Amino acid sequence: MRASIWALVAVLSSGAAAYAQEVPELSGTWSGTGPAVSATEGWEASRSASMAITEQRGRVFRGEVKYEGGEEDFVGVIQADGKTILMSNDDGNVTAYLSSPSEMEVCYIEGGDEAMAACTAMTRAE
Repeated sequence: MRASIWALVAVLSSGAAAYAQEVPELSGTWSGTGPAVSATEGWEASRSASMAITEQRGRVFRGEVKYEGGEEDFVGVIQADGKTILMSNDDGNVTAYLSSPSEMEVCYIEGGDEAMAACTAMTRAE
């Protein structure tokens, strides 16, 4: 009985370990352009942005984003798959997907009177 319990624990543990990916290092400067729409500014075919991830501790990180018209601090977390990234600041939320160590798609959404949505294909500066 004990042997079968330990065998079950080993099987379940190996499945969890296979799902948990290595944590990617995101620190550095990322930049790119992409389409956006805003309740106050209308449609934009190409809006540029850059972000600097200044500190990372395991799966959590912080940094600053700069865009046309301003800059803001943000915090974020890398999900267990090692590819999906969530970020937030005072105004809105970001969902991002890391497609390679140097490329990610970053999509921002903000609600309220100044609602906006934008997606930017970002690359890491070398």
